This record gives sequence, C-alpha cells and structure tokens, in this order.
Amino acid sequence: GYGGVLMAKRMSVTVTGTAASAAIPLDLNSNSPFNVSLWVDVGAGCTYTIQCTSDPTSTSTPAVWIDHSDATALTVDCAVGLAFPATAVRLNQTAGAAASVFTVIQQGI
Repeated sequence: GYGGVLMAKRMSVTVTGTAASAAIPLDLNSNSPFNVSLWVDVGAGCTYTIQCTSDPTSTSTPAVWIDHSDATALTVDCAVGLAFPATAVRLNQTAGAAASVFTVIQQGI
C-alpha cells in the first residue's frame, strides 16, 4: 500500500457473443467489510447477467452460479456492489454478438 493506505485489486475480462466469462476469484481474506464493485461496459445489442458463487472454482465439480439481484438481464452499462462474501464472480452474456467488458475491483487487497 501507499503509506498504510489499503489498495484495491482490479481485474477485467471481455466476453464476446453469448458466453460466460471465466470466473474471477475473490479474496475471502480481504479486509472487513467485504466490498467488491462490479462494472460492465456492455457491447451494442447485448444482454447480460452478473453471477456470483460461494463454491470453490478450482475443483472438478462445477460451481453453482447465482444471478446478482441488481444485475440480471441488463442491456445497459452498470456498476453494482457485492457486500457479501463470495468466492468468485463472472459475466454471463445471454444475447448479442458484440464484446462486453466486465471489471471487478475488490477493496483491501
């Protein structure tokens, strides 16, 4: 950090066409409270949902993904928060051929 100031970790993925992004892992050991901001720059004509999981994403068993209640079936850019702990998030683009960019910033890493 800078002089004791907590830094944030920023990660981005791009999704083109109808597909789910790779899982973006979150650090459950980050400082309390657990704060993550989720940003989407949606491609023209696309529909998407931000999803989160509490399952491990590095096992052979598929994770159970839950739709974020404030970011389901959106067609416009958005910024929402995740104030409860999760192990990972992803962007699931359900319609459209353009590219959308999903950015995740987790405080305290």
